[in-house]
Amino acid sequence: MNGQFKKYDISNYKFSHIWLDQKKLCEEFGGLKESQLYHWQYQWQKSGRDLAEMGKLPKHLSRKNLWDPQKFLIWVTNNQLNKPTEEAHEKHINNKINYALLNNQQRKAI
Repeated sequence: MNGQFKKYDISNYKFSHIWLDQKKLCEEFGGLKESQLYHWQYQWQKSGRDLAEMGKLPKHLSRKNLWDPQKFLIWVTNNQLNKPTEEAHEKHINNKINYALLNNQQRKAI
């Protein structure tokens, strides 16, 4: 499945707001479960990386978990959607996200 998900133009993808709270971010990405997002954050930090690279804003800027959806789109495309996976659960999550992104882009183009 590697490379299958680059069917939408990341640079022209538009979101409803510049910053999204975590719940809205998950909704925009195909109903992504917050538990999956927390898992990705844990794995990212465990590998020594900063959550800002995923698009998460520092906690001192807001009481809520705020995200930069454009940055998260780039991160999820590069680190989740385009990585080869054999696990059925991961494939299912990737397909849901990709389908939602394609639908949102087509809807906004109309």
